Amino acid sequence: MERFESGSSVIYCDDSHFPVVISTWIGAATLDNSQEYLTWMDAQLQRATREEVRLISISDSADAKRPPPEVRRLFVDWINNNEESTGDSFVVITNALVRGALTAIGWLAPSAQKVNTVKDLPTALSKARGLLAERGLTVPGGLTSERYVRPGQDAARKVVRSNSEAAAMMSSSSR
Repeated sequence: MERFESGSSVIYCDDSHFPVVISTWIGAATLDNSQEYLTWMDAQLQRATREEVRLISISDSADAKRPPPEVRRLFVDWINNNEESTGDSFVVITNALVRGALTAIGWLAPSAQKVNTVKDLPTALSKARGLLAERGLTVPGGLTSERYVRPGQDAARKVVRSNSEAAAMMSSSSR
């Protein structure tokens, strides 16, 4: 997993389920981490070409904030330069300002209008699994809402599990 941090923004990029790649956006993306993300995406697109598969990209922007104009311009340019090779894309959008930014990008890069917006990550994962099955490709076991752990949540789950185990042990020892 790659992590591109800049200011208060973090973009996590996960290719462990290739040809499905998942990016998780937190905060308002900056020019620096957006450029790193696009370099990573270029590498994923090249890999898909080499392996003769169509890339499926999931962008989880549930915790994203509206990107500044220079970031939106960067994406417009990248999309216009990669119009034919971007694969299938699902974007989780829960923030009206992020939705507005995606709409604005679509005005300047018409192929961005092919992006499928979804309400949540489980929906995006389900749609990605459906595309893999349609194409006769193996669906990775971790590509379900029950098994996929958003970056940053893994440690929290371990702490909760540890606290639960500790409470259970204390309860059983006091009997």
